[in-house]
Amino acid sequence: MTTGRNITRPEAAARAQHLIAQASHAALGTLVPDTGGPYVSLVAMACQGDGRPVLLLSALAAHSRHLAASDKVSLLVEGGSRTADLDQPRLTLTGRAIRLDEPGQAKTAFIARHPDMADYDVALDFSYYVVEPDAGRYIEGFGAIWSFEANELAMADRP
Repeated sequence: MTTGRNITRPEAAARAQHLIAQASHAALGTLVPDTGGPYVSLVAMACQGDGRPVLLLSALAAHSRHLAASDKVSLLVEGGSRTADLDQPRLTLTGRAIRLDEPGQAKTAFIARHPDMADYDVALDFSYYVVEPDAGRYIEGFGAIWSFEANELAMADRP
């Protein structure tokens, strides 16, 4: 497999899509209502068939309160090993987090990735959100960086 600067833009987009599809956790950035400052938290995630990230968030969490005031988010998805090495692939998405009243496909995708959380939205105070990205920045290592529009990261809907 070629790496870094040797891959084409379509290959980089496919690798970014793969990161989203394989991720089980991400860093979620929200805006603090009182200050407008950033707040980052670790969240469980999955990917629905069209490539959009799905989150299951507790109403008690600070990020949920922030989303009630502003739906603007940033989501960092990492690939590779958990080391201090900055040569690991990663993708930062920016966009909006939309709370789903009828989660349907999003819930199905999330439970497939996190079966132990299947009843959180029923037994606890959790709600499903889908991240609607407007842009992404994929980094595969030093000097291997691509910026994408949302449509370049979308995947064909799959079961």
